Amino acid sequence: MPASHDPRDETVAFFVERFGVDRAVLSTFFLSPGPDDVWAATTDPGSDLQTVRPPGLRAARRMRGGLKPTSTFLRALGPLITASRFEITDQDVLKRLLLGQSEETTRPDGYVALVYRGDVLGCGSVKAGHLRALLPTGQRNELLKTVP
Repeated sequence: MPASHDPRDETVAFFVERFGVDRAVLSTFFLSPGPDDVWAATTDPGSDLQTVRPPGLRAARRMRGGLKPTSTFLRALGPLITASRFEITDQDVLKRLLLGQSEETTRPDGYVALVYRGDVLGCGSVKAGHLRALLPTGQRNELLKTVP
């Protein structure tokens, strides 16, 4: 991914290149970068609004290796994600991932959108041939209640 000095451009490029989201769709969001994260809103928050954090959804967090997408933003993008989708077809695999276990895969390393029955559940990570779910604990627990 080409480096950009503008965090907004870097964020758009990340979601376009990694997840295949249309650049035109991403350009409809107002992106508010902070020191550790980037927030996305559907309306201009304006500069006179004083808040603890920007309005909208946290789209990504800044990590050592670059940006990490949030599960919330991936769910919001849902069907717009056309690349790096990891389709979970087996309930047992889903349950293991939700329990914090890893699943072997031949996929290349990087972040993926975890998808079950057509719905994006959130963020996953593939590293050294192992897939892990990176969903918030509360969301994992709620999803576990629905898996027989």
